Amino acid sequence: MSITVEEYRRMWPAREFEAPSGGVIRYRWHENKDSDTAVALLIGTIGNSDAFYEHFGILAEKYSVLTFDYPEEIEHNNQIADCLSELIESLCGKAWLLGQSLGGFMSQIIAQRHRDVVDGLVLSNTACLARDMDPAAVLALHRLTEAQNVNLKLVSIAPMELIKRKLLAVDSSLYESLSDSQKAHSEAFSRLTSETLTKERLKHSLTMLVDLPKQFGMGPEEFAFLEGRVLLLLSADDTLFSKECRAELVRLMPSPAVDSSLTGGHLAIFLQPEVYCAKVSEFIDSVNRKERGNE
Repeated sequence: MSITVEEYRRMWPAREFEAPSGGVIRYRWHENKDSDTAVALLIGTIGNSDAFYEHFGILAEKYSVLTFDYPEEIEHNNQIADCLSELIESLCGKAWLLGQSLGGFMSQIIAQRHRDVVDGLVLSNTACLARDMDPAAVLALHRLTEAQNVNLKLVSIAPMELIKRKLLAVDSSLYESLSDSQKAHSEAFSRLTSETLTKERLKHSLTMLVDLPKQFGMGPEEFAFLEGRVLLLLSADDTLFSKECRAELVRLMPSPAVDSSLTGGHLAIFLQPEVYCAKVSEFIDSVNRKERGNE
């Protein structure tokens, strides 16, 4: 279903969930009574789940769909994961976690801590926090998280319009390589983010990134229950995470399917929502067919 962000907000009004473990989660939910599969979309650093409005509309035709913003009053990722797992359990019992960037890390933390609410993982342009990682991957991740401490200080003092321009700037060489459709999606994504991003939300997302190293030490055995249920969409032209980081994520997950064909850099899934949703649906449906065939 092709929809505008205004239609998305009208069709699926925002609700609030008071998590038993603490925190209030703003979310949108579509219950598809013709499907026994639910998917939850986990946003990255921009923090506003409305960026998934096109994905939500497309996926709602086949599945129950959940989006949410991370509760800003909670800073630690493990506590946020606990709240989100309570939301998922209350609405649908369990769901496929579709995590982009920071949302990919959060998906892994939820799966590690609350396996009963996780049907499978689709992780796009993200990395992992495995133990015994390649030193080059560890260094890259530490540099990334350390840089957020600097960004937190800058966000506190810099004008928001300047921050938005810097955050939403697209590399000119990458932009020129995009198709007309991708450019249109890129511009729509930038407009939406510029309209909705606040200092408080950005500072919270950066704080979540700074907190990530506390989750280092994940092991393959913690994700073994997801054998055959993990899809990694790792764009070849995403330069935010190094090749060593991507390789460690592949190594951590149990026999994952890996697809590097989505183009558009780190935000590729927002520039090709139809293609992204088609890949997600194809994978989930193949898992469901295989399971039904074994019944």
